[in-house]
Amino acid sequence: MTFTFKEVESALNLAVETKGEDYVYEPPLPSVCAYSTITDGEPQPSCIVGHVIHTLDPEAFKLIASREWKGERFMHSSSVGAIENTFEVELWDPQQKEKIVNFLGYAQNLQDMGRNWGSAREAAYEAIGEH
Repeated sequence: MTFTFKEVESALNLAVETKGEDYVYEPPLPSVCAYSTITDGEPQPSCIVGHVIHTLDPEAFKLIASREWKGERFMHSSSVGAIENTFEVELWDPQQKEKIVNFLGYAQNLQDMGRNWGSAREAAYEAIGEH
């Protein structure tokens, strides 16, 4: 199943509303952005894109988490643009993939630089020429 920009946008907005616009991401390991984290043996969304994927496709999220972590040991991550190839999942509507990857990529990068999720979202909209 693939997701359109509108579905991705809704999931990102839900993540920002749920965590709060002032929320600042704390990676599970120093200097490592992860889509997921493991809490009591269960994968949980970690970064802003992890929250989007968890909302849209919980099964794909579990697959990504299982490949991102081995037990409690972090294995590797991937850029938003390479997530489908790295984790062997299909997420984004092929007709809108470039827009989706740009939108999520901007939000992710700003989050990783310490910006709060509200400002990361707004900058992502500006980057794709919306809002």
